[in-house]
Amino acid sequence: MEKRNGKKFSYEEVKSFFIQNNCELLSNNYVNSKQKLSYKCSCGNISEIEFRSFRQGKRCNKCSRERAAKTNKENHN
Repeated sequence: MEKRNGKKFSYEEVKSFFIQNNCELLSNNYVNSKQKLSYKCSCGNISEIEFRSFRQGKRCNKCSRERAAKTNKENHN
């Protein structure tokens, strides 16, 4: 996950990926996909996440809870 075609992601690529997903990267550097990055989620919540988790579609705890509640509601209808 950390590399694509054998090359690490640059800070600019990571920042761009956050923007493409309606989030804002607040951390000023990127070392690897396991590093916790500070970001502002699309819901406005400030949180930390590993880039590999963000790439998998995971978001802040608030959004995760809302997504789980929505899924549970849909499964019970």
